[in-house]
Amino acid sequence: MKGAAPPAAPVESAPSEDTLEGYAEFHRVRLEQTTRLAQAANPPQGPVLDIGASPLSASLPDLWPNREVWVVDPDASWKDRLAPARVRFAAGSLLEPTLPFDEGRFAVVVAAEVFEHLPECAPHLLARMARVTAPGGIVVVTVPNHARLANRVRLLLGRSVLEPPSRAYHRPWMGFGHLHEYTLPEMRSEFREPTLRPLEFGAFDPYDRGKFQPVISLLGRAGLTTWREVLYAVFRREPAPAVAG
Repeated sequence: MKGAAPPAAPVESAPSEDTLEGYAEFHRVRLEQTTRLAQAANPPQGPVLDIGASPLSASLPDLWPNREVWVVDPDASWKDRLAPARVRFAAGSLLEPTLPFDEGRFAVVVAAEVFEHLPECAPHLLARMARVTAPGGIVVVTVPNHARLANRVRLLLGRSVLEPPSRAYHRPWMGFGHLHEYTLPEMRSEFREPTLRPLEFGAFDPYDRGKFQPVISLLGRAGLTTWREVLYAVFRREPAPAVAG
């Protein structure tokens, strides 16, 4: 009918990971694989620090049995929420000059899906993690892969690979969205800190992508590492230099 209003555009439902429960379900396998990366590096005995609280933080003691587990986050409300899970909490952030712990306090320090949310350079962030890692301890970082298959397809279809502003700046509980994602070559060149010795750079696919999963699995078997979903870096904290007598 002439003059009739056009049909309303369909309203997309909010991404499931924008809720606490949805986030935990979506990222559970990623947390488990990240933990295995740290454990495979044979860290020394001692406590574990996970940077950035999330709904998955409560499961950390089960993944790190017989170890003291700490979480640091700027939101102090996580302290009471994590207490029943035997997770110790400290208020702090990688954006501060130092984390609120003594030097060399932890055997393992993990920043999983944190760097992409912070307006800071990777070497500065790694230095703050290294300070609280014991000599011989392990540092693990994971970030989304900017060159992942989904982003390549979006570009081919003329769609942005960036998060929409409604998610990047107004997530209900996570603060900023992804300010900068990394590629594997960029990670190898930028993730450097003099006291951290790189052990491994790589990528993995922790998410179930439904009907697209067979294609993603095929690319993985073909060795196209730079197309995978999540990038990781594993470092060992170098021993402190000997003091001349």
